[in-house]
Amino acid sequence: MLPPNDPSTGYRSELPPVRGPREPVGYRRSFEWGARFQGLLLLVLGLAGMMGVYLVFQLGGVPGLPAPPPPPPGLGGLSVPSLINVASCLGLLITVGSLGLILVGLRRMFDPY
Repeated sequence: MLPPNDPSTGYRSELPPVRGPREPVGYRRSFEWGARFQGLLLLVLGLAGMMGVYLVFQLGGVPGLPAPPPPPPGLGGLSVPSLINVASCLGLLITVGSLGLILVGLRRMFDPY
């Protein structure tokens, strides 16, 4: 003999049965074009940020900002590593943010919700 309200017998007698398809809340049957387009825009924005950082470092700094100080005299033609300046600090932050946008955009394109 089974105990009362046993799950193997069906459902509990005081609860009504669940009818219809059981879909998660907020589920929509579609290809989610809007979310995929948002992912594409995030990806393009991240790539534009990376391209901006690349161009800033190729030009030697941000146009309009003061140039980094020259190397000290008496080095005899040795190359001096770049000093910490505004462009190198912002370049690092923009690069990390752009990589984040690219990753979020890719996830949004392939898995919208």
